[in-house]
Amino acid sequence: MIEFSCQDFDVNYFGLIDVTQAMIPLLKAGRSEDAPAPAEMQDVATGAAQIIKMASLPMNDAATGTFTENAGKLPW
Repeated sequence: MIEFSCQDFDVNYFGLIDVTQAMIPLLKAGRSEDAPAPAEMQDVATGAAQIIKMASLPMNDAATGTFTENAGKLPW
């Protein structure tokens, strides 16, 4: 049981460190200028417009299962 717990710790702890270190260069490189900004990184007016747009959908269209931006649906 202790050996199994050590293996779990190794995967969960060191795996997180490995993935984080692998992602740092991508995060530092940033995204291209023409790529849409994630919702958390939009300015207030753009984010508010998206919220109003989503809140204004009729109830039967509200759960579309899609990703959207202000320009429309984003492909999966």
